[in-house]
Amino acid sequence: MKKKIFDSFQYSTTDRLHSARLHSAQLHSAKLLVSAAALLCACLLFFSCTFDYGTKKETDSRKIPDFMLKMTSYTIERTGEHAIIFTADTLEMYESDHTAKLYTVSFVQRDDTDEELAFGSCNSAEINTNSRDAVLEGSIEVFSPSKGILLKADYLVWDNSSNLLSGRAEDEVSINYEDGSLVRGIGFRGDFSLNMFEFQEILEGKLRYD
Repeated sequence: MKKKIFDSFQYSTTDRLHSARLHSAQLHSAKLLVSAAALLCACLLFFSCTFDYGTKKETDSRKIPDFMLKMTSYTIERTGEHAIIFTADTLEMYESDHTAKLYTVSFVQRDDTDEELAFGSCNSAEINTNSRDAVLEGSIEVFSPSKGILLKADYLVWDNSSNLLSGRAEDEVSINYEDGSLVRGIGFRGDFSLNMFEFQEILEGKLRYD
């Protein structure tokens, strides 16, 4: 009488030793295949975990704010000068760095009669809570109603102690006047309160006289 093992090998009742060895070899081969598959899965799992771990480390390296506020305002008080009030969709405070980060920002400066001296907007602002200096970035516009001046830039630094706005050496800044005059250049530095502006290099200029 003959039987089948795994539907591929036959043995007779008079050859059980040979069939047992064959069966053992099959089991050994099957174990090797299982071990190889397990090793492959372990390798894949290792590489997968390594990748995820790297991503987690990058996430953890980002600083987490001490607190966050929505639809809020932040005021820069200035000795002997009028305060500047920033309003933002989001404010993140980093106390150890003495930094306030604001996103989707508008700002205004008013005199004692509540008349607007200057106002504007930008995509983001980073304020040093000690020095009260600020860095403005993205679609910056600053307008002075009394002087009829509109300043446009993508990056500006506000020095609170000297009352100066300045751009980076390579960044363009434009000043538009209500009478149609225009100045555009790089290496900008200016004082709105004194209506004084200078450029390291003028790229475009258009002056109109009445």
